[in-house]
Amino acid sequence: MTAVKLSIIIPIYNAETYLKKNITCLLNQTVDSNLYEIILVNDGSTDASESICLDLAKDHPNIKYYFQDNQGVSAARNCGINYAKGKYISFVDSDDYVSDKYVETILSLPKDFEYYIFNNFIVQKNKVMSEKSWLEGCFDQKVDKENILTYLFEQKLNAPWDKLFLKKIIDENNIHFQVGINMGEDLLFNLDYIENCKKIYISSSAIYYHVANENGLCSRKVALPQFYEMDKLYEELNKRINKYKNSSFYKNETNIIFLRNIIKYLQKLDKTKVTSKKIINKIRTFDMIDSILNTKVNKIKDFIRYYLLKLILKK
Repeated sequence: MTAVKLSIIIPIYNAETYLKKNITCLLNQTVDSNLYEIILVNDGSTDASESICLDLAKDHPNIKYYFQDNQGVSAARNCGINYAKGKYISFVDSDDYVSDKYVETILSLPKDFEYYIFNNFIVQKNKVMSEKSWLEGCFDQKVDKENILTYLFEQKLNAPWDKLFLKKIIDENNIHFQVGINMGEDLLFNLDYIENCKKIYISSSAIYYHVANENGLCSRKVALPQFYEMDKLYEELNKRINKYKNSSFYKNETNIIFLRNIIKYLQKLDKTKVTSKKIINKIRTFDMIDSILNTKVNKIKDFIRYYLLKLILKK
């Protein structure tokens, strides 16, 4: 029997609208289905997701289906990692889809690397656009780890779905998605993984279609829990930043990103005076604020954000 080369992990929660297309794309690959497995982890869905998974699994032995009580996407991905049998692991979000050459492309990559990053497409309102044009010049070659760390701390490469991981590195270093963090858990996973890598490859192949979420921050009210999550993520990032020789540079880049996000979040606050005042009073107590207010800012828009934050916190 052919050994499984690739384990594709899909965390699922109430994904009935797009799940069939998602899985069907992975079934319609150009390689032998024995070469890869599709691990479906149902994180306590209450819609028809389970019946869709079970119906497709009946006729496709390379589909492995697991159910768990709702614990969040990190726990679902960890579950998939635990059951994975492939040499390589990739992640696919349940509302996204892939090219029919997704597996073929992955299995034809140069074999002597430990961390692979792909070009990909963004799908927004049925418009398909290439995402990583800013990586031009880095494609199809080995790249310096310091460059990728910079992109990670700038939060340009957070996602796990545009990357390929070695199961051996994950297992030997006990790397997992941090349960209990609901913001930036994918970034933390990537940082923990790259710490154990030396050879990194960026592929120009755009084999993944990420469907932009129109129900993100821009359409939601922001309340205090989001700021607690941000502060928790900041703390976790700083633990990792301090391990690197360029820690002061990474910290400054991180502070700028958090400055931008804090202003974005503050603009989405519930506009009632009581709620806004309570949140701003709490933000003042966060450790990250002092650090952010000591950041070196170079861009005009960031100068404006910086002084706007100081003004808001003085009120």
